[in-house]
This record gives sequence, C-alpha cells and structure tokens, in this order.
Amino acid sequence: MPQPKTNQLEMTSTERDKLRDQIEKHWTNDSADMEPRSKAMQRWTKLTHGFSDDSNVPDHKRSNFHIPLILWMIINKVAKEITPLLGEDSEIVVVPVGPSDAARKDKVKRWMTFRVKQLKLFAKYYSHLFKKAENGTSILYVPWVTRTRLVKTVKAGTRPVEDEFEDAIDEESQLPALVPKTETFTEDNIEEVTTFDGIDPVPENIEDWAIPAVATSFEDADHFTRRLRLTLDEIHDLRDTNKISPDLLTDSDMDRLAELSEESRSETSAQPDAGAKVRAEKRQLTGVPVDGSGGPSKIVIYNYFGKLRKKKGSKAVEIVAFYSPSLKKVLGVAELVEMFPDGKVPFIKSPLILNPDSFWGKGIPEVLESISREMNAMHNIVTDAGMMAVAPVGAYKPIAGFDATKFEYGPGIMLPLADPERDLVFKSPGTPNLQIYAVLMPALLQMAENLIGLTQPEIGRQFTG
Repeated sequence: MPQPKTNQLEMTSTERDKLRDQIEKHWTNDSADMEPRSKAMQRWTKLTHGFSDDSNVPDHKRSNFHIPLILWMIINKVAKEITPLLGEDSEIVVVPVGPSDAARKDKVKRWMTFRVKQLKLFAKYYSHLFKKAENGTSILYVPWVTRTRLVKTVKAGTRPVEDEFEDAIDEESQLPALVPKTETFTEDNIEEVTTFDGIDPVPENIEDWAIPAVATSFEDADHFTRRLRLTLDEIHDLRDTNKISPDLLTDSDMDRLAELSEESRSETSAQPDAGAKVRAEKRQLTGVPVDGSGGPSKIVIYNYFGKLRKKKGSKAVEIVAFYSPSLKKVLGVAELVEMFPDGKVPFIKSPLILNPDSFWGKGIPEVLESISREMNAMHNIVTDAGMMAVAPVGAYKPIAGFDATKFEYGPGIMLPLADPERDLVFKSPGTPNLQIYAVLMPALLQMAENLIGLTQPEIGRQFTG
C-alpha cells in the first residue's frame, strides 16, 4: 500500500527563518541537558565492552582485570527474551485442512520454522533487545515502507510480417485464401515489482536523539529531534516523495551537500551534540567508525518533531521538519498527518526498567555499575596479594652495588652484591587469606542476579558460587 505524497506546509521565508531558530535552540538546549547522561553512557559503554585501562607502575603493570559481569547479564537477558519467539525451542504450528495436507504437515512445519528464523526481523529484534538492555531504553522507528526493484523478463509472441502473405484455408468457407504471414519474436521487458510492502522496524541510536529533560514519554514531549545521517540517494528519495521540498532543496543545494558529505566523515560539525562523545567511545572500543571511508559518505540532517504557531494567538499545529545544520536551512515542513497519514508519531519507546520521572529507562550497566566495580576491585586486590606471596618485597643497601633501575627482579636473575646475605633481604607476607574473597564474590553475584531477575540455574547452568 504505497503512501500518499506529502503536501508541504505553506510558509513565508520569515516563518521558515523563525522555525530554523526554533530548531537550533531546541537542539542546543536539549543537547546541553543530555550532557550528564552522555557522560554516564560513556561509562556504561565501557562496562558493556569490558574495557580496562592499564595500571602502570614504574617497571611493571599491575592486574586490572575486568570481570565481564555486565556483558554476561546483557547477553543472557537478550537470549531469555528472544528464545520464546525465535529460539531453538520455538516452532511454527501447522494445522492440516485436508487428507493431502496431513501427509506433509511435518515437512511444512520444519520448512516454515526454518524460514522464520532466517528473517531479517531476527537481527533487528536482537539489536532492539540489546540496546534496551545496554542503554535502558530502545526506540523503534516503525514507518510504512514500500520497496520495489526492477526485474528483466523475456516476452515471447507472434506478429504479422509487413507486406508478406501466405496461402491458407479460410476456416468459415473452407476456401483457399491469402493471410498475413506471421513470425515469432522475443523481446526484453524491464518492469518494476514490489518486494516489500509493510511496517519495517528500525532500532534507533539513542545517542542521536535530543529530548526535553522534563519529558517522560513521547506524549508529553512538545518537541524532540533525531539526528539522521543520510546518503545523497536517501535525500533524493525524500525529495521525490515531497517530504523534503524540491523548492527549498535546490539542485545547487544538493551539489553543496555532496561537497560537505566528504568533509563530514570525521564528525567535525560545530553544532552542539551530546551524543558525539558516546559515538566516539564506541568507535574506540569497537574499532568501527560511524561513517567509514570505504562506504558512501553521509550528511547530517535534523528530523524535528514539534509544534508551530504561525500566527500569534492561533492554535499550534504538529509538524515534522527536516533541517540541514550545514546549510543552515529548513529543507521541508509538513503537518504530522501529512508526513504520517495515521496521525501518529512513528516511534515505539521500550524501557528495560521504567523510570517514572524520566524519558530514559534504567539499563543493566546503570543498575549493576557499583557491583561490577566492587567485583573488579576485589579481584585485583586478591591478585595483588597473590603476586606479593610469589614475589615478596625486597630491601637492599644503596651502597651494596645493586641498582634497581637497571636490574629487574625476576626468576634466574643474578644480582652483583658485596654481601648478599646482609645487603639484600626479602620479606614474605605469607599466604594470602582468600576467605573474604570466597564469601563476598558469590554474595555480589547473587545481588546482581536478584536485581536483574536472571539466575544461573534459570538459564540452565549450575550455580558456581
């Protein structure tokens, strides 16, 4: 079901300038309000990916192991939610409607179960659940999408040959007659076919969103902005469907955007953007750039949802706008019902743990951050104690001839000393007491499991505490 073409909202240049200032003001203020959460998301990203800094001491590195508690919890939480729908135990139920169907019921069931699990929906559903567990909130963009492609077919038929006739028998009179001579032919035919027509959910990157700090849902947010990175072809598609006005985005503007797209790979925009730090953190941890040099270059466009009051004292209307921060120009404005015919905002917010006072839910890294850091600290303390037991503290006289800056203590090292028995002394702290480790580690793990509601026996593992 192709969607109707969007009708642009008629506006004067003064009204568009006013809307441009409104979009920039809202983006700047909302990004500033998001700054504390952006810093927290950087920490949560590190915890999710198990990032550890090297702890450098003058001549060696101490243990700084990161217990992957949070990643373990996220993976198993996602697995628990995805298993009922697409897990190994899920299957399509087939009900035969006749004797011939009963014979192939099991075959159809196995085939349909296999096909469902190969759908692109699996990857999107997994991404949605992972983002929800990591960030506390996942936002799905659910537009109606109609995809088409060109296919080439061969058409065969017959046609008369010009000015050529042949003998034949007339079917009615059964008398000889001359009829036009025919020949067979084939010709290539290229036609457009629909490959998909329906709702196509897309998990959003929440670091690309700016929402008022006082909002708790889409319903009570009077505006919000999402940061898009579009290719030139995607911008052309928006212009072809009139979501972006061809009158506002001229061909010269498109040429300018093509030039700017090559400059935007490194995210050097001067626009305030709280999500930039989170994206930079993900690039560092995963090694995957936001816009790689090998792919098509992309352009930053703001997709603004808000209200517009054209005249003072008039009723505000809900609008959807596209704005280019590079061109400092509004590219298209339409009423919400024109952009989305059902009159609804095409987004679904799904929190992991609902926070009644905030738009953003609580995720696993936020809930388990203190427990994770406590477990890491305890593990590294015990590791240091074990190292002290294996390699105890040593003391030496400065005048003995031993220079600690040149000789590193280790197995098989020969030390030049005047009197080894008196000039070099090692003091062992004895065997470390690991009782506190054996008691507190399982207790911390149980607290984490109680908070998330996911225990080892629940996922088919024997408790190892």
